[in-house]
Amino acid sequence: MPLSSGNFRWPLLLMALLSARALADTPAFDPVAADPAPDAAHPAAFSELTLPSHGAELYGVYYRAAGAVAHPTVLMLHGFPGYEQNEDLAQALRRGGYNVLIFHYRGAWGSHGTYSFTHCIEDVEAVLAYLRMPAHAASLGVDPRRLVLVGHSVGGHLAGIVAARDPQVLGVALVSAANRRVAMARPGWDEQIRAHFQAEVGPLHGADGAALSRELRTHAREWDLVELAPRWKGRPVLIVSSDDAFRAEAEAIVAAARAADAVHLQAVHLAGDHAYSDQRVALAHVLLDWLGGFAGSAASER
Repeated sequence: MPLSSGNFRWPLLLMALLSARALADTPAFDPVAADPAPDAAHPAAFSELTLPSHGAELYGVYYRAAGAVAHPTVLMLHGFPGYEQNEDLAQALRRGGYNVLIFHYRGAWGSHGTYSFTHCIEDVEAVLAYLRMPAHAASLGVDPRRLVLVGHSVGGHLAGIVAARDPQVLGVALVSAANRRVAMARPGWDEQIRAHFQAEVGPLHGADGAALSRELRTHAREWDLVELAPRWKGRPVLIVSSDDAFRAEAEAIVAAARAADAVHLQAVHLAGDHAYSDQRVALAHVLLDWLGGFAGSAASER
């Protein structure tokens, strides 16, 4: 039977359906588990940076994503004293098209100066200012309009404080943020936290457990993320909790952030310890999914 014009469309339609099926069956690229195709002209890179802060030099490592365009950039803030630096997350985020900078605060792990929480806050602000300088942004491939803070433990506390002070920060992720608001009300908290800090200050120049606990008590209201949560309003906020000592803190911060602006809040609980020892892949996926929802990436723009 000769093909009519209507019948002639069927092979074309079938080919289109088969092509769509093949595309649907092709696994999406997963930057947590695979490397992207190399970019010979603009490859991914790793470099060491010396960053200025209040007359001191801070040491950091910079994971530059592949691609010619300016990248959204994550400032990844480690906790106290900084044994876990989340470099596996930095590598996954870079494969996903994000620059990542990890640095040591004043007095930490060889960075100049003395360690204190006040200095840590100032250092985060100084590094953000460094990345926004046109010359530095151009040389590092940074899009200064897309700077994101991701902090773990004490780093999460710092990220929340600085994001509240700096409305130009595009988004903030708090991973088991060590806010300590709930713990401060417990009897004997000052003695317990002083002993904890003193046991951990080995890599921190000029740090003293008693001084650090007094500093937290002095700035308790000023640095409380529950109080600061309304100042993140209008920006994407990710709060990740685990089965650690800060879960109640995370729940209180989530409630405050939700009351301020529920539309831009994402809260995720991953069962496990404070270091997310058996949830590293899940944590990387959470961060990548969250970032992809608002920051874009050089990978998606190529």
